[in-house]
Amino acid sequence: MALECPVCLRIFHNNPSHCPYDGTPLENYSVDDEQHYIGHTLDEKYCIEQKIGSGGTCVVFRAFDLVNEKPSAVKILRSNLIDDIAAVKRFRKEVEAAKLIKHPNIVDIYDFGETPMGAIYIVMELLEGITLKQFLQTQGPFGLTRMNSMVSQICGALEAAHSKGLIHRDLKPDNIMLIKLANEEKPSLVKVLDFGIAKFHGDSRTTGELMQRKDIVMGTPRYMSPEQCSGHPLDARSDIYSLGLIVYEMLAGVPPFTDSSAQVLMSRHMKEPLPSIKKYRPGLPPLVEKVLLRALEKSPLKRFQTAKEFAQEMDIAVNNSTLSPAETSRTEEQRPTESKPHLVPVVKQHGSVSIVKYKTELDEKIEPKTFPSLPSISKLSSEEIKDHFKKLWSYWFIGLAVAALIIIALLIVILLFSDPHR
Repeated sequence: MALECPVCLRIFHNNPSHCPYDGTPLENYSVDDEQHYIGHTLDEKYCIEQKIGSGGTCVVFRAFDLVNEKPSAVKILRSNLIDDIAAVKRFRKEVEAAKLIKHPNIVDIYDFGETPMGAIYIVMELLEGITLKQFLQTQGPFGLTRMNSMVSQICGALEAAHSKGLIHRDLKPDNIMLIKLANEEKPSLVKVLDFGIAKFHGDSRTTGELMQRKDIVMGTPRYMSPEQCSGHPLDARSDIYSLGLIVYEMLAGVPPFTDSSAQVLMSRHMKEPLPSIKKYRPGLPPLVEKVLLRALEKSPLKRFQTAKEFAQEMDIAVNNSTLSPAETSRTEEQRPTESKPHLVPVVKQHGSVSIVKYKTELDEKIEPKTFPSLPSISKLSSEEIKDHFKKLWSYWFIGLAVAALIIIALLIVILLFSDPHR
């Protein structure tokens, strides 16, 4: 249980009863008390202004850098994790990764420190935008042109990381920010975030060995590669698979595999065939689908070997495909069915009573009934017309023959049972 001094706001984890600095009795400190830092200055350099986000391990604030006189973002590790060696190590690794890879599509990190109160923090560039996950939830799937631009930028960031031997391992829509530049209606700049669980290619520990530890979570099952799920050594191609899953979701509006169980999700990545994206995007050009399928191959040997190759092939596919207006920009019909389920009436007959129930298209795929219609004579050739009338004549002949047989049978019955003396 963390304790806080109500006077100097220092936090203590060794359970003293009074603050060793001013003698004030300590009070229980709630980890969720995220307003604690607002209005205070960290290390006499960063004035905390407001909370802008939070997660399971940290809280992110908008701050003002008093030294450089500019706004910034400060990510502070939650107080209950300060004594967690693994959590602190991941926090430091994010800083180390950012120092290695300077790229316009990777968030810049300026500073790392620990206050006298024990707060561990990272100072980074302030990003005014939304995550890719938030965009998909509110706006739906991307058009191909915008998707291609986003993929190019993400691949640029990955290529920069991979060239330094760094694998992200937790690429997902939550870790991709979309930034709206000046005079833009829609966000166009991409920033890749959170290299906290990144790993250097060649690290002797496998993902499986790390995942057996209770103090660490390796990746997000919905966006993990088959080799990451099975605990095999990873390289850059694991990130390419994760990006392929993100591109699938950008085009379809939903991820290819979903389940509430992490174990089931990982099993699907390893064993199940990829659900056809044509179910959600029937007009997707074959060239684009081919590139996507290669990125999502179960075997790393069959995937693109570099992020740069993935970006180049996607760009060629998009630019060489004949795109309909519905494919060059997102339309209302392309929005994910999860957010706005369409109700379909289902009529069931019980005796003389008709009962109408409504189901969503997600609950039951209801195909409309179709009835065969006769072809238009004006659209048939002379030979087809002859065949058409032959078929009609054969139907009439059979019908007349059956009717004649019925009449003959009736006459025979009448003759047999009639009284000749009557």
